Amino acid sequence: MSSTNNESLKPLILVENERTEGGNYDHWQDATGERYHFPNGYKNKILPGRRFVYYRGTRKADGTRRIPEYFGHGVIGEVIEDPSNNPDEGKARRKWIATISEYSPFTQPVKFKKERVPYEKIDQNRWGVAVREISDQTYFAILNDAEIKSNTSSDTNALQMISPSNVKPQAARTSLLVRKQVKSRDVNLQAKSTSNYRRSRFSTAIGNRGEEIILNHLKDILPSVEAKTLKWNAKDGETPGWDMQYTNASGTIVAIEVKSTTGQRFPSIELTANEWSAAERLGPNYWLALVAGAMTERPVIEFITDPSRRITQGEFQLKPSVWQLEKTQEQLQMGQPDEGHKSAKSS
Repeated sequence: MSSTNNESLKPLILVENERTEGGNYDHWQDATGERYHFPNGYKNKILPGRRFVYYRGTRKADGTRRIPEYFGHGVIGEVIEDPSNNPDEGKARRKWIATISEYSPFTQPVKFKKERVPYEKIDQNRWGVAVREISDQTYFAILNDAEIKSNTSSDTNALQMISPSNVKPQAARTSLLVRKQVKSRDVNLQAKSTSNYRRSRFSTAIGNRGEEIILNHLKDILPSVEAKTLKWNAKDGETPGWDMQYTNASGTIVAIEVKSTTGQRFPSIELTANEWSAAERLGPNYWLALVAGAMTERPVIEFITDPSRRITQGEFQLKPSVWQLEKTQEQLQMGQPDEGHKSAKSS
């Protein structure tokens, strides 16, 4: 989707308070730097390619208050319809999911006022609007005060990373993979592909940081003999169906697949066919390592051993997430017409 209208090219403010991040306090399933979940009313504003700045207001999840602030910026990626939408409901009740690309958090949040003057010169009742347009002047003023310099409108600044020496992971007190009560408005993020998100530059950084966190954690907790056998397969470009491995005291390889998010919880986890095949084959020697808050100084980690057995026992369920459709060689030779687009356009 694109537009030559200058209004559509204005940067956006995306409001993401603690009560929407991760969907822990309401039904909006945002994940910082990964996805933004929004109602139909903002569909004509949240468009692929638009630049944005994240904003959070005064209310915190624990009931206390903060000074409103801007805390990161990025670009809207792919926008898909929320697969949990009820087809019998009107368009006004539809919800949408925008993937986020080129996200970069501010090293220090920028307070919403500078020298007592708000960056956004809007009426008081507009601060409650979740998606707001701003001028390029306001956009670059915020980025400048966040000490991010940009010479291009696309704004592809490098991700600002926390030093690994400052990262202190902690064990999850409750499971990071949360199955919420089924409600008609809940989001099933597995139902459609968000390949733009999975391939984004920041998503790669999230994955690499999560793997680094788990690798360093294993070095700290494993016996020295086992720690010496640690191998970071993914970093070496190997894809056996897991990201890293070590050899335990009995001489058996333990395979570990790492899944990372900037959010506080995982509404679901995607596994490739290769990863799932390895999980079934290795059984108790295949682990999933979950890392929440991967880009913070205090990430939360959880190990799930033998996911294949847990599915058999009913603890988890496996759903098809993405199907790859290809024509067979025979169909290509026959020149069989592809009329799928016609019914889709007329529906």
